[in-house]
Amino acid sequence: ANRLGYELARRFTKGKHAFIVCTHVDKAHIHNHIIWNSTSLDHDRKFRDFLGSGKAVRRLNDTICIQNGYSIVANPKRRGKSYNKWMGSKPPCQRDQLRMAIDAVLAQKPADLDALLKLLREAGVEVSPRGKSVRLKLPGGKRFVRLDEDSMGADYCIAALLAVLAGEKKHTPLSKNIRRADPPKVNLLVDIQAKLQAGKGAGYARWARTFNLKQMAQTLNYLTEHGLLDYADLTAKADEATGRYHELSARIKAAEQRMAEIAVLKTHIIN
Repeated sequence: ANRLGYELARRFTKGKHAFIVCTHVDKAHIHNHIIWNSTSLDHDRKFRDFLGSGKAVRRLNDTICIQNGYSIVANPKRRGKSYNKWMGSKPPCQRDQLRMAIDAVLAQKPADLDALLKLLREAGVEVSPRGKSVRLKLPGGKRFVRLDEDSMGADYCIAALLAVLAGEKKHTPLSKNIRRADPPKVNLLVDIQAKLQAGKGAGYARWARTFNLKQMAQTLNYLTEHGLLDYADLTAKADEATGRYHELSARIKAAEQRMAEIAVLKTHIIN
């Protein structure tokens, strides 16, 4: 990884800037951090960012990975996740779980607030009335959450719930607005022995064994869904993918060589 990061920095800066490549190996996802000096080695110019530099770095990185036989992210996401998609990739917090519990109770059409609280208790939610306010806590939760606008939101305060129970307002369940995480794709297995030799502990080994079992199950599901349980069919598919890979690799190398020629030509045209 450090060698490929060094090659990426050298080719992107065209060898005209000093740089440092730091490789993180203390995480499961080994990755590089690259910093280069904005002033060139001969001190005659400064590096200037340009439109599309991020795409240029990505394409060069993909080219280097393919040339060295490593996989790439074929269709990278071009922007960050929206809030609901981000929520879908994280487990719901205590407040969201309480909102979902209220959604499920409202679906049963309770007659009034007391009936709603009774259904919440039956669902395992601890209900603690205090004066005009009501506090809720999930089983095993660390603290109570007040049923008001500041803590639960405008749609889950007591006034809003009373309006829904009286038929004056329509309730929109939160669970419909939360996007669930996409199912994980088939991945490579973890080399447990290598990780243990690298200093990982017994807890990591237990996690890796579970992870590998899940990956093997996903692999079997993938092969079953795509009709690749026959070894001959799997071999033919693999050969087809390999041929496609070599074809794309050759095209990328030719395109990169042409880009280098165009860069030289562009320099002369500008001069």
